[in-house]
Amino acid sequence: MDEYLDFDSLSVKSYRNWSQDYLNDLDTSEYPFPNTLWHLKPTEEILAKTIVMLTIAIPGIYLNGVILVTLIKNKWLWTPSNFLLANLASVDFLTLLFCPWFMLVRDFHQNFVLKNFGCRFEGFLQASLLLTNVASLILVSYDRLAA
Repeated sequence: MDEYLDFDSLSVKSYRNWSQDYLNDLDTSEYPFPNTLWHLKPTEEILAKTIVMLTIAIPGIYLNGVILVTLIKNKWLWTPSNFLLANLASVDFLTLLFCPWFMLVRDFHQNFVLKNFGCRFEGFLQASLLLTNVASLILVSYDRLAA
């Protein structure tokens, strides 16, 4: 049985041979693409995720908006402590306004719809809002500690 084996062809297909010639001549079109990453999500899953996001986002946007409007309209609430709370409410408002929808679109399409810009912008926006939110919480905590 060993007399029929072509050891030269075996060495080309082995994992040890990563020469430049082998990689240049490699034709991947002969192999089927495993298209398991991109599949259509069931309508029930999309509906459930959207309902959960709306249940979280709409009351959060509304209540943070109420806090901001209350603090803006009443001048007697314009104190440094309340400015910190307004900053926290505005960051939460922006987070709830933008981030859930980016997450849902990325989850449903299983890719960034806006390509490279969407990938970078979503990461930048989420990281910026998270860091601002944490900094606001630290300042509010210190303000309460020092009071």
